[in-house]
Amino acid sequence: IRYWITNDLHLLVEYCKSFPVFNQLSKMDKMVLLSHMGGLQVMLTQAYYSVTNGHGSIVFPDKKIALDTDVDNSCRQSVSHL
Repeated sequence: IRYWITNDLHLLVEYCKSFPVFNQLSKMDKMVLLSHMGGLQVMLTQAYYSVTNGHGSIVFPDKKIALDTDVDNSCRQSVSHL
């Protein structure tokens, strides 16, 4: 299992640290900035890969679908036969 959100947030922190102005901020300012940008970055990354792959659900960079309706439908059909 790949933890794409964790990887994306780690890359965001490392990217921010590459800017001299970011390093001049106080620790509290860095935390506030990253906490506000982290959620937005995760949503934009997921949206990008979903649109790029032409899918209506969340798609990760390895092209795995987070909420695959085909799997959900097959599970429902197998349960309905019980």
